[in-house]
Amino acid sequence: MTNNNHKTKSDDYLMKSIITEVLHYWYLFVISMVIFLGIALLYYRYTAPVYNVGLELLINTSDNNRNRNIRPEDFLEGFQLVQHTKTIENEMVLLQSLPLIKEVIKNMNLKVSYYYKENYVPYRYWPFYNYPNLILREMYGNVPFEIVLDDQHPQPVKVYFYIKIINDKEFSVNFDAKNVEIYDYQKNMAIDKINRLSLSTKANFGDTIQGPYFSFRVLLNSKYNKQFENKDLYFSFQDLGILTQIYQSRLTVEQSTLESSVVDIYFKGQNIQKAQDFLDELAKTYIQRDLTKKTYLVETTIEYIDRELGNIATSLNLAEGQLQYFKKQYQVMDIDQKNQQLSQYIQTLENRKNEMMQTLRFYKELYKYFEENKNSSNMLAPSSMGVNDPVLNTMIQQLATYNTEKNTLEEKNLQRNPRYKTLTNQIKDLRNSISRNISFYIRSTRSTLDEISTNIDRYKFQESQLPQTQTQLLGYERKFKLNNDIYNFLLQKRAEAQIAKASILPDSEIIEPATYGGISSPKKLFVFGFAFFMAFLLPGGFLFMKSYFNNRISGPDDIKSLTDITIVGKILHNHHKTVNVLADYPASPVSESFRSLRTNLNLILGEKTRQVILVTSSTGQEGKTFISFNLAVSLSLLNKKTILISFDLRKEGNLYNIFDNRGKTGLTDYFINNLAIQDIIHKTDIKNMEIIFSGSPPPNPAELIEAARTVDLFKYLKTKYDYIIIDTPPVGPVTDAYLLMRHSDLTLFVVRQNFTATKALLYNLEELEQMKSQVLNLVLNDTQSDDMRYGYKHHYAHYAPKQGKR
Repeated sequence: MTNNNHKTKSDDYLMKSIITEVLHYWYLFVISMVIFLGIALLYYRYTAPVYNVGLELLINTSDNNRNRNIRPEDFLEGFQLVQHTKTIENEMVLLQSLPLIKEVIKNMNLKVSYYYKENYVPYRYWPFYNYPNLILREMYGNVPFEIVLDDQHPQPVKVYFYIKIINDKEFSVNFDAKNVEIYDYQKNMAIDKINRLSLSTKANFGDTIQGPYFSFRVLLNSKYNKQFENKDLYFSFQDLGILTQIYQSRLTVEQSTLESSVVDIYFKGQNIQKAQDFLDELAKTYIQRDLTKKTYLVETTIEYIDRELGNIATSLNLAEGQLQYFKKQYQVMDIDQKNQQLSQYIQTLENRKNEMMQTLRFYKELYKYFEENKNSSNMLAPSSMGVNDPVLNTMIQQLATYNTEKNTLEEKNLQRNPRYKTLTNQIKDLRNSISRNISFYIRSTRSTLDEISTNIDRYKFQESQLPQTQTQLLGYERKFKLNNDIYNFLLQKRAEAQIAKASILPDSEIIEPATYGGISSPKKLFVFGFAFFMAFLLPGGFLFMKSYFNNRISGPDDIKSLTDITIVGKILHNHHKTVNVLADYPASPVSESFRSLRTNLNLILGEKTRQVILVTSSTGQEGKTFISFNLAVSLSLLNKKTILISFDLRKEGNLYNIFDNRGKTGLTDYFINNLAIQDIIHKTDIKNMEIIFSGSPPPNPAELIEAARTVDLFKYLKTKYDYIIIDTPPVGPVTDAYLLMRHSDLTLFVVRQNFTATKALLYNLEELEQMKSQVLNLVLNDTQSDDMRYGYKHHYAHYAPKQGKR
């Protein structure tokens, strides 16, 4: 036998052992199946279904998405007020933002939720009685009453009020709850927590039911009919913050396709109609917020132009009055060609100067407006204020975009997001750049004004040579024309803004309203499929782990997977309270297993006599003495002279439960006191069988075994006995068995089922294979094989004596 013969457990064997375990413990799978299918049935029956509802929304992200065939220069400048660049990703985040969802919840008035209980639900049994939320079904739309809560009064949230409609005038309401949170709807936060709160009262519809921590009225509505009387109905007040988070967790927004601007919005809820209304309201609120934002920008622009028109109108009226008065008083006629030329020069410069002054005022106003609104996401474009600078327009639009994205992150409490830090730095840099640009434009405009003023002074000096009356007339005409031009310019801008306001359309539209998309959970196939899976997984996993991590020999197959050494016998578990089973229970299965062992040994030994059989094992308590004794008894029953030697010199009394050997001479007396061999051999009650006890433990058992007297002992015994059975210590802890093997013809290595360690057996077998002078065989003790038990019981039960012992 080589090392290659000691094979580790193969995958095939492991699978075979697992299958064997599964077949043996089949009842575990039946029990597990009953339990999990029962749980699945209860879960599927009593769990409120969750439904899928979906909506499709188109979001226009292009500046001119609705006017693709019109060139940008064909638009009035006012149209720039209502055109904004959007990204589909930002809009998807906005659709799932908490502020938007909270606004939808307020619009739908979802502060109060209504429930009912199915008649078949066993409410009076635990856990339903203590946890009614497990079996309540939400009502929406078809509620026969309405709860009007007092927003100014604190209210208990997450508490289920039980209400029973007695008739169309009276009702009763009660609840009893622990650890109740008290919510303030004005502050939108929980303000207190009460250890226990209860209510039990009977009232008329419309009465105010009030206490220290609640205040509400119950009104009967048109949905009421007789079927609601004495029905189990409930309602509860909702924490808007938590409710918003719950709705956000149930909401999913996905881009329909990678290249499209269509988004699919999905929502999961326990009431189909409520889920559909929520999605529809979410889309409408989102669209309305966009329209409100656009309208706000246009209206702000119109208000600014109206203020400027008021100021210019005053100046224009004053200039017009002065001009008419001067002409009437002096009856001024047209000036000559030279005066006209000078007047045109000065007029042109004055117009230019006034335009620059207007531009300077616009830049100053823009600078002031920018400083006041630089953190706002709703900033006006500079073009709306008369500053048509493409660079500045682009920078301010970019700043507004960054502010919008930053506000979105703040609303979702994502200040730790790396994008938030990047946005903050970009906003800071962009603000500085915009401020520098505006300051530069202001300085540049002032410089241009100074240059224009110099030219005007030069031409006016030339004009001063003209008659004073003509000069004054030209001044009045220039002033009037200047104010008139500015007034017409502002009127045009206001008209453009009004047209822009009238042309505002939403960037988004609902393609497909909210529709039912099937049950999300519980799904029958999944629930029962998962139950089947778990019913097999738990016991199967347990048996797999039991087989995989089992480090004990569990049967013959384990031994065959480790070694090629023959198993010469399988001794069944001894259910009797005696060691001498062959004498006391000769027809028992365990006795028959010893006869089978004896037969196999005779086949191995053949017709040879004077045979020495050594019995050992890996460690103690594996049944060496039990097997040695009964093997000796079985051989003696063949009229063979047999002697059993208890060669475990390290302890006394291995055979106490069979023979009372205390005080009797043994091997120790033979070795130390030089007694004769005949003096240590003892008779037994069993015919043809004698025994040699170990005696008192000596200080040097290994040295005594190696002494020459051991050789003499076996020489003598071989002349007197047909079979010599040696019961030795285990080979694992000591070397005694190895020393005695040189005197044996055959070694029986005892392996106890579900007791012998696999590693210990493998190690000892590797040691024993080095001793090639003797024949090594295995005996599997204490086996629990069902097949063997059935075989022995079936064939030998009829021959067993009726009395326990013979």
